[in-house]
Amino acid sequence: YSLHAHDNVIVGNGFAFSPGAWGASAGISISSSPDCLIERNLLIGNKEGLSLREQKRSTPLIGGGSEPVWNHHEIVRNNVFAYNRDAQVWGWFDIDDQRHWPKTIQEGSAAKQGQTDDKPTERPPAGLSLEDLKLTFENNLYYPAAGQGLFNWGVTWKKNKKYPDLDAVRRELGFDRGGEVADIAVKDFRRLDLRVPTDSPALRMQCYPQGDVFGVKLGTYMK
Repeated sequence: YSLHAHDNVIVGNGFAFSPGAWGASAGISISSSPDCLIERNLLIGNKEGLSLREQKRSTPLIGGGSEPVWNHHEIVRNNVFAYNRDAQVWGWFDIDDQRHWPKTIQEGSAAKQGQTDDKPTERPPAGLSLEDLKLTFENNLYYPAAGQGLFNWGVTWKKNKKYPDLDAVRRELGFDRGGEVADIAVKDFRRLDLRVPTDSPALRMQCYPQGDVFGVKLGTYMK
């Protein structure tokens, strides 16, 4: 919990075939882990850029018993999500209580769902909605290439939706303050020369990693 992932370059992850890895085939995957901060990362050329993986999970307590754990109070800011094949961001929520959807579009009474569990202390409080999860996306730069997804929400075997633009994400999910869709135009992706033009929005938006990263070339170039 409370992961702080910052100033990383993450390229080429998630392409190995592994059916059990649904929701974990991304540059960064947050699975049932609250209070995470993800900032100034280059997440490019992965199967997915960032994923949120959710299922019913609990963690044991030192004094006995257990308590539920789930994704909430996450901050994702000032990152670059570009050229990721299936989606730049994907919320893989394999849950029945619909807490990953806004209350206005939840189907039926979410507050009554999942209440027959024998261990009520191992699930989140009833009646939650996306607004209650406090998932913050702000000042991120996105660039899906032709045929690639932007935001996907929900697992493929339950209710899900693909959002083709940030206006749709903001309108329905309430995410993404200050984000933009623009090409970062790295110098030579195949050679991992990830320098960007001096006028790149990645620099203006402070989305570019600070410091050096082994194995890649960072910095700027003149057009």
